Amino acid sequence: MNQLKKILVLISFFALFVMFTGAVSAANLTVNPGDNIQSVINNASDNDTIIINDNNGTAYTYTENLFINKKLQLQAKEGGNVTFQAADPSLPVFNITSTGSGSGIFRLHVKGAVDSAGIFLECANNCKIENSTIIDNGVGICLSNSNNNIISGNTVTGNDGGIGLSNSSDNIISGNTVTGNGIAIIFYDSNNNEISGNNVTGIYLSNSNKNIISGNTGTGDDGGIGLYDSNNNEIFGNTVTGIGLSNSSDNIISGNTVTGNEVGIGLYDSSDNIISGNTIMDNIEFGICLYDSNNNENEISGNTVMDNIEFGICIINSNCTSVVTI
Repeated sequence: MNQLKKILVLISFFALFVMFTGAVSAANLTVNPGDNIQSVINNASDNDTIIINDNNGTAYTYTENLFINKKLQLQAKEGGNVTFQAADPSLPVFNITSTGSGSGIFRLHVKGAVDSAGIFLECANNCKIENSTIIDNGVGICLSNSNNNIISGNTVTGNDGGIGLSNSSDNIISGNTVTGNGIAIIFYDSNNNEISGNNVTGIYLSNSNKNIISGNTGTGDDGGIGLYDSNNNEIFGNTVTGIGLSNSSDNIISGNTVTGNEVGIGLYDSSDNIISGNTIMDNIEFGICLYDSNNNENEISGNTVMDNIEFGICIINSNCTSVVTI
């Protein structure tokens, strides 16, 4: 009987605890033209949502550099036209730190950090950046030591760099339009990320492994995929102007359409890669070219290689240990 009483007391205490904690809920905070948003952020609590209004249906620009160090959701009102302009162009417009992990930025225009990043995730995890337009910054969206974030449905254009990742893993970059930037998407020391379904002028990986690059459309003369010192990546189902590997091994390149470049798929000093099931056509020099790949067991199989102006497949300074079947 005493044990039963103890259990009933614990159940009652737990029920009261749930009721109490349930009463402390996240708030919706509203920002209007002329308000200082950093003050609103400073006074907000974790899990609050900040809804940002335009000027009664007319576009409105807030000029601030915002520092987010708690979990907040910032979003333009439904159907609103809200722009954030950097007050100091040498600082990010939005800087989300580790204590801001889990934050979100939705439906905003972000611009003017010409010597910095429009949105900078600094050791921030589990954030979302969605349906926003990021223009005229040093880097549109930059992730540093930040993991498990989702970057989707954004338009990133007119920046020196579009989307950049450094030492960041397990992120999803999907459904974005990343065009008209100096460099579109670049990964450095970043692993296990998914880059899919983007319209992009270039995807470049350096020292980055086990990433999935799929279903992207490369546009413009630079609309290709490049890997340097990057291994065990999967590249499939993309429509791009070229794919190049340097010092990169154990990658799978399959089911891509590669057209309109000088070289469709090129490997330099790269080994143990699989190139299969691709359509490679209308390239100026070579469809597939292996260069300085001696003693490297690359497999080239089942590709459609046609209408390339000079050669379909070219092997330069590479011995025949590569397996080639068409």
